[in-house]
Amino acid sequence: MKQWFVVQTNPKEDDVACMVLRQQGIGIYQPFMEKYVFHARKKILKKYPLFPNYIFVNILPVEEEYHKIRWCRGVRRILLDNYQPVPIDDEFIQGLCTLAVSYTHLRAHETVLDLVCRLLLEKKNKQIQEKIPPINSPHPNNSH
Repeated sequence: MKQWFVVQTNPKEDDVACMVLRQQGIGIYQPFMEKYVFHARKKILKKYPLFPNYIFVNILPVEEEYHKIRWCRGVRRILLDNYQPVPIDDEFIQGLCTLAVSYTHLRAHETVLDLVCRLLLEKKNKQIQEKIPPINSPHPNNSH
């Protein structure tokens, strides 16, 4: 079964690594955020990688697949723990896919990773609150 892994790319080579990995039939996900920039007195909405120099790959956890990634142009390394690639939960990737992240959501002194974690937590809390009825609401079995 395929799993997601984090791959660090060489600086400014995210696009090259993504293109080459896609040509090899490897699933890639690179989340982006939108940010307004001012250029020549014009406000322009630009896309930037949410995690610069990092991409997510969806592969079978076998040495042959790791080898394809390690020797891919633009790739620096697969993130490891105890010399083993660390799989990422599908839920985390799905959460990133559903979020439309914008710098307008970023609070002072908050990193982009903090933002993603905060937005995922807010979404989860909202889902939980939707399942729990409000305290002041009349109980359906109580008829006064």
